[in-house]
Amino acid sequence: MTTRADSSLGRWSVVTVIVVMSASLIALLLYGVLGRPTQSTLGDALRRGEAVAMPDFNLEVLVRGELPATLARAAGPTLSDGALSPRELRGTPMLINVWASWCGPCREESPALRAAWAQARRTGVLVLGLNQQDVRAGARRFARKEGLTYPSVRDPTDETSKRLGATGVPETFAIDAAGRIVGHRAGAIDRETALALVRAASSGRIAR
Repeated sequence: MTTRADSSLGRWSVVTVIVVMSASLIALLLYGVLGRPTQSTLGDALRRGEAVAMPDFNLEVLVRGELPATLARAAGPTLSDGALSPRELRGTPMLINVWASWCGPCREESPALRAAWAQARRTGVLVLGLNQQDVRAGARRFARKEGLTYPSVRDPTDETSKRLGATGVPETFAIDAAGRIVGHRAGAIDRETALALVRAASSGRIAR
């Protein structure tokens, strides 16, 4: 026979479960907001004409690429040791493109990035691929097939791109010689946009 005490205990158990579930949901929502990448913050800053300091990272070199003499002295040694940190390239403007071999839009923008590299290498701007969440062999095949002769580093997760402010692939960032993000585009870019980002990286002027 169910007593009044048993009924009260049952009601309290239900209330406890509801409270715990509600607290968990609130915690998840807060994590989603507070842990969200800084893309909106980055975009807001660039729209105001403010550059943003690029976070540092240290990642495995996936593809060494073909460096011209204008960049070999600055980037050659750090690429040769198998790992790369932007801190080692301070003074060298860069275009960082976040990509993955399984990403269709990454394939679509390959011609634009080849054009950007052809222009950038003549002006001392390094194009650097940031491969994320990918299989090493598949990523290297993609780079060869698409004719991407600039260097790429590899992050088996997406933590580095999140720290940059990216939310997906592809995304491209222009970094000036002082290590500041001066341009950003989400999604596949065309040739005109790619060249505009190269100019922003070279000049240090914000690409809006």
